Amino acid sequence: MRNNRRMLNRITVAASLGLAAGLCSAAESPLRIWLDKPAAKWEAALPLGNGRLGAMVFSGTTEERLQLNECTLWGGQPGDYANPEAGKHLAEVRRLIFAGKISEAENLGGNMLGNPPFQLPYQPLGDLRLRFPGHEKAEHYVRALDLDQAIATTTYQIGEVEFKREVFVSHPDQAMVIRLSSSKPGRISFETGLDTPHPGIQTEVIGKDTLRLSGQLLSRPGGENWSNGWEKPGLKFEARLRIAIEGGNIEGGDRVLKVRDANAVTLVLCAATSFKNYRDVSADPKVLVERQMTAACGKTIAQLRQNHLTDYLTISCCSGGWPWISARALPPRCRPTGASPGFPRPAIPHWWRCITSLGAICCWPHRDRGANQRIFRASGTRNYGRRGVANGPAISMWRLFQNSPR
Repeated sequence: MRNNRRMLNRITVAASLGLAAGLCSAAESPLRIWLDKPAAKWEAALPLGNGRLGAMVFSGTTEERLQLNECTLWGGQPGDYANPEAGKHLAEVRRLIFAGKISEAENLGGNMLGNPPFQLPYQPLGDLRLRFPGHEKAEHYVRALDLDQAIATTTYQIGEVEFKREVFVSHPDQAMVIRLSSSKPGRISFETGLDTPHPGIQTEVIGKDTLRLSGQLLSRPGGENWSNGWEKPGLKFEARLRIAIEGGNIEGGDRVLKVRDANAVTLVLCAATSFKNYRDVSADPKVLVERQMTAACGKTIAQLRQNHLTDYLTISCCSGGWPWISARALPPRCRPTGASPGFPRPAIPHWWRCITSLGAICCWPHRDRGANQRIFRASGTRNYGRRGVANGPAISMWRLFQNSPR
């Protein structure tokens, strides 16, 4: 027993030293993915997220596009997707499978799907666009994702002026923050707007420094690729952008804000939906966003950045260490659109999603393994009248939680 304890102590000490050495190494050589061209398509943009609010950063010079997601913005409404008739076909499907009649089993298995059988689709929130006049001929361009800090950076030079753009999504402040700076004063000028692919959504200017995008998902016919439509208006949502300038001036236009001759600029974006839980969608996104904006905009850029880093570094350093190993296996210069060894294409690598918190956005219903076991066990009882767990490869927000124990 004593020998076992000694061995355990030695292993613990060795592991601690190894972790410390790994963190020191990461500090001396930051994990950084960089590219020398803006993203031409979604798969090549750099992902950021805080577990609820996410963005894909395209890093253009004449136009910056940030495609936005909010984790509860799904099509449809609360409903009951259980299919009590499914269990009647289970024995016959099993018999056909063991008899080698796979095609017949597949056909009969169509009667065991949920009701309706298709998934309600996850929906994009919209796009934040920043347009920079005169930035067509950029030189020394670099865009990068710092995995040690979960910050996306874009740098380039126009003439003798160097421009820098930083983006991060803060979990403690529940906001996306964009910081624009330049090597010379009075050189930052741009126009910004919010848009969305959803019809019937309004964008308006509030005061001189705020943009508001708000509306509700309208009814939609059934789509393709296992995507189901919905007959009634769905979730309400809102996104709000506020701009703080240092020097220069700002003015509102037709659904856009215009900044001229600023030294530096900070943009803060917050978003929310009417989702409360899988049975209640009566939340007021306007109230939620106002609360978020008031809290985030009451802080300086230094405070916002420090809050983000303190929170993120605690999570990334305690996530088990394996993402660091996976990341270091990649070549120093990784291109999402290229053929770099070990870099799957076009899907975002799992370690990348985890480190940038995007995994919490893409896979958020599956975070609590214990809760999921209870939900899928209840699903097995309601659909098939059997003990055990029923699971599926693709589950919408409504379908996942409607089977949870009351």
